[in-house]
Amino acid sequence: MVLRGAGIAPPSLKEAEIQVKKAQEVLDRAKRDLQEAQENVVLELKDDVIQQLSKDELITLVVKLRDRIETMEETEVEAEVLNEKARMELQNTLKQLACGGAAGAIARTTVAPIDRVKILMQTSHLLGAEEKNRSIFQSFRNIIKEEGVMKLWRGNLTNCVRVIPHTATQFVAYDKYKSLILSDGEKMTVPTRLLSGALSGMTAASVTHPMDVIRIRLQTQKELRGVVDAIKSVHAENGMRTFYKGYVPAMLSLSPFIAINFATMDTLKTWYFGEEKSLSKKELQKRNPFAILGLGAVAGIVAQTCCYPLDTVRRRMQLKGNNYSGTINAFSTILKDEGALGFYKGMSANALKVVPNNAIRFAAFDMLKTFMMTESKGYQEMKKRETAWHRRHSMKKNVQ
Repeated sequence: MVLRGAGIAPPSLKEAEIQVKKAQEVLDRAKRDLQEAQENVVLELKDDVIQQLSKDELITLVVKLRDRIETMEETEVEAEVLNEKARMELQNTLKQLACGGAAGAIARTTVAPIDRVKILMQTSHLLGAEEKNRSIFQSFRNIIKEEGVMKLWRGNLTNCVRVIPHTATQFVAYDKYKSLILSDGEKMTVPTRLLSGALSGMTAASVTHPMDVIRIRLQTQKELRGVVDAIKSVHAENGMRTFYKGYVPAMLSLSPFIAINFATMDTLKTWYFGEEKSLSKKELQKRNPFAILGLGAVAGIVAQTCCYPLDTVRRRMQLKGNNYSGTINAFSTILKDEGALGFYKGMSANALKVVPNNAIRFAAFDMLKTFMMTESKGYQEMKKRETAWHRRHSMKKNVQ
């Protein structure tokens, strides 16, 4: 198992655009070469040149020029296919980002109330609100009573702004990392899936961590009037560094979670449906969405059970003030003051969130991707033209 390429970062949209530009340059060069070859034919077949050649020399020259033109035509056809393929891959990357973002927003909005309860339970010890958040139902009742039903979705807009790029980056990066890590013809394994998931989690978390900090502040500080006020409050605390409070535990919690989540889901889907690459578009569209919901729920439970203590430390460190001097101090302080169970506060609420969120997200992404990710008509036409060209010239050679 090897990483192909100089770096580990998945191709970005900018890199995809560069590939399109390179493909266009190859096509333009092929067209120029073909035109030049055709002009050379005219020059080399002038009357004064022909008259000086014997019959055999003339036949040899014509065959040579014909072969040159056919080579140039083949290069042009292949360049057109390459150019259309690069454009299709760029479009599919954009579609995949849109599918991932939409799936994330749908799932997160559905479970936003449970997410807020979970965070309040995780942070209740530091906020001095343990009496009000001893159970899920107690937390729900207090929020509705003190703030109103709609406040169950407090911070959801900010959350969706974070989740859309986060989920989109996760799905795209996971597929890109898999293609980079795998050698040609190599089969997908659990370690490959785990590594791809971990790298995609790191990529996504690095992009969206500041938005996560703002979301946590909005959900835990009632005095904040909105997103702008939250941004000002975070910046006033310790400048830009505050937007990355809890970054280390975020990496420690999100990367393993996403790695286990994606690896589990990928493994379960392959076991249940078979290798995705071997399935036709119709077979992909016929997959039972309820089966995908169930597999997503199982993957979420497995990942949550493994990584929840790291998530608790991350949430604590994102709160206002300097409650801990660092990640190790946070772990030791929680263990000392609250015991081992302190790491699992709000886990029941988190399970109620993770199961539907993971299930809906994977099912929505799978459904959107299946119907949106298709070969463009332009690429299909170019492939047909390439096949027809090769068939035609193969027949000519056979006749000769």
